[in-house]
Amino acid sequence: MKKITYLIGGIVLGIIISYFTLDYTGWIFYEMDDKGNTAKTSNELDFDLLTNSFLIILACTLLIYIAGTLIDKYRKKICSNNCLTGSIKRAGLADDLKGEF
Repeated sequence: MKKITYLIGGIVLGIIISYFTLDYTGWIFYEMDDKGNTAKTSNELDFDLLTNSFLIILACTLLIYIAGTLIDKYRKKICSNNCLTGSIKRAGLADDLKGEF
């Protein structure tokens, strides 16, 4: 469940960063008739914007996912070492298990 949260968080952060940092100006083409009036207007997507947005979203997702999994591994390692020895000491069993920790 945490991994899905990291992925969703990275996607959301990437979308926010790309929205505020990339400038979307869209391409608009005007076709004029013989008299100079606008006959047809067509809008096109900016594929550079889409590519850059995708790369920012991918980078944020990977960064948050890798950082989150490393933090989870670090917490698990610390908790397995400290939590177990702390609970044994609190239970009064530390004298029975002196050489094991």
